[in-house]
Amino acid sequence: MHDALALGVPVKGSVTGDGARDVDAFIFPVEERRSVRLELHADFPAQMVLALGPCEGPLDTIVEALVPPGSSAAIDRVLDPGDYRLTIGMAVATRTLRNGQPCLEVEPGTEPPDPAPVPGHFQGIWWLQPDLGAPVAFGDLDRDGRVDFGDVSLALLEFGPCNACEADLDLNGVVDFGDVALILLSFGG
Repeated sequence: MHDALALGVPVKGSVTGDGARDVDAFIFPVEERRSVRLELHADFPAQMVLALGPCEGPLDTIVEALVPPGSSAAIDRVLDPGDYRLTIGMAVATRTLRNGQPCLEVEPGTEPPDPAPVPGHFQGIWWLQPDLGAPVAFGDLDRDGRVDFGDVSLALLEFGPCNACEADLDLNGVVDFGDVALILLSFGG
């Protein structure tokens, strides 16, 4: 189940509150190609995952960000139109911590556990600032409002295999001459 996320509206949450759950999941639509910034602050080791696709699946993971305890991390991406999913949960670089915190609130419709859960080391509180930026033209990798040689240069700097990088315009997992050709087709836009 995904809660609606309004871009531009800060959100505060807890991965251990409001019932037994391991992650908080959100959905937000993007109507036109835009830059989006998702900045997460957490008091616990957190993972933020941005994915695209329908709720029934399949979901395609676009990018993830890991937040050290008591710190923050951000995802800055240009997103094409679609329905995006964002999940926030406990994780470290080597693994997710799906059972990293006891749930201190009673699940609605169930009896309280006996004995009561012991609070964990972290509170599990997070803050998210989701910002919607300006529209971005296809191929405008430097987001300066025009497609030009600066964007070709950025694509050439990322030439080769990549993991969901923005310069991979044809989404084949590699920044290559096909991506440069797409930029040239959008040149001047």
